[in-house]
Amino acid sequence: LIHSGNDAAYALAQQSTTITKDDNTLHNPVDTFVSLMNNKAIQIGLTDTTYKDPAGLDDQGMSTARDQGLLVAYALGNDSFKKIITMPDAVLYSTDMKISHVIDNSNRLVKAEMYYQGIIGGKTGFTPTAGHNLVTAAQRDGHTLVVVIFNTYDRVNKAASAIEARKLLDWGFDNFSWLQL
Repeated sequence: LIHSGNDAAYALAQQSTTITKDDNTLHNPVDTFVSLMNNKAIQIGLTDTTYKDPAGLDDQGMSTARDQGLLVAYALGNDSFKKIITMPDAVLYSTDMKISHVIDNSNRLVKAEMYYQGIIGGKTGFTPTAGHNLVTAAQRDGHTLVVVIFNTYDRVNKAASAIEARKLLDWGFDNFSWLQL
């Protein structure tokens, strides 16, 4: 989540499901995990999302801005998720604590270079077909906005998705009126 570790998504998929014998057939744990992802998507109301792999690298997988916004809104209900996506960086250690790796958050809005006031965090993504993507959330005055940016590409400025997300967040906070019920 912090550094868009696609390898970590696959490792999680490999380790979090068990291979079971069903009618004498061995099931690939990654396929099982992707099936669970698709089932969860349906459960939380993502009507136009189909996952094909754990990391989102298979462009046969599809989603919509609406569904990705709903997914992040749902995930924000998990305190661990919120804590992780807010981190500008993290240090990971080997199990014996002898080797460390610093990973930087790929969401520039949580880092000093482009820090956005009230940012909660989010998730970046990229494939050559989909372009650069960013789903992120921010909170001000007790109100949370989620923005979804798809398919930005700028050879000069790799922060294009963050720039567009900032514009949308600013517009939302400046133009929405919240009613108290």
